[in-house]
Amino acid sequence: MRVYICGPIAGHPDLNRASFERAAAFLKERGDTPVNPHDIPVWEHEGECPPVYGYKNPGAEHDGGCYLRTDIAVMVTCERIYRLKGWQKSFGASKEVIVAELLKMFVEDEA
Repeated sequence: MRVYICGPIAGHPDLNRASFERAAAFLKERGDTPVNPHDIPVWEHEGECPPVYGYKNPGAEHDGGCYLRTDIAVMVTCERIYRLKGWQKSFGASKEVIVAELLKMFVEDEA
């Protein structure tokens, strides 16, 4: 089963990659196919980024909305989402959860 990993990224050291990688290893070990947003390319576009988050991290080429756009497009191809601890504090993750719930996707929380 394809499982999208949902959690906080921005504002965390190394964009919280270690938590996403641990979750991916756990999901793979139990027989699922993990989908890690760190592996999804950013939405490429011309001109300035639409201000979805309203800010860009210093030195970043894109606003968080450019990542959210492609992440959701991939997330909806999954059967489930797996929420990492702290997802509630993440603007992007909270929007992913809303979409998942609207689509009646199975939502699982990290233990």
